[in-house]
Amino acid sequence: MDEGRLAGHECPAGSSCAPGSFSPRPCPAGQYSGVAFASCVNCTAGRYAPESGTRLETTPDQACVAAGLGTFVAQEGLSAFELCAEGRYSNTTGATECWWCPPGKTTQRGATTVEECGCAR
Repeated sequence: MDEGRLAGHECPAGSSCAPGSFSPRPCPAGQYSGVAFASCVNCTAGRYAPESGTRLETTPDQACVAAGLGTFVAQEGLSAFELCAEGRYSNTTGATECWWCPPGKTTQRGATTVEECGCAR
């Protein structure tokens, strides 16, 4: 049996089909697949897939959700974002890390702009 095919049919999007298998397995959270993919693919750093069975409809950027402002996704294959820590901020979507406030300044968790960096206590 060909990889990406299931008993003569293409493997459905959002799942993987192992050679010799007769049942598709949903992709785990943090991964996605399209029709006829042999296996699931990790979302890239900066993006996440919160649920299992994520389907590739058009492009990988649309299959996985970009981290929002004040958040980041540090590595590939994750199912959730993290808030920026105190003293850091993220002013872009799809961030893989948060930026430090200027010396002597800090923020609350999840800050979205450098302007939120205020005097450290």
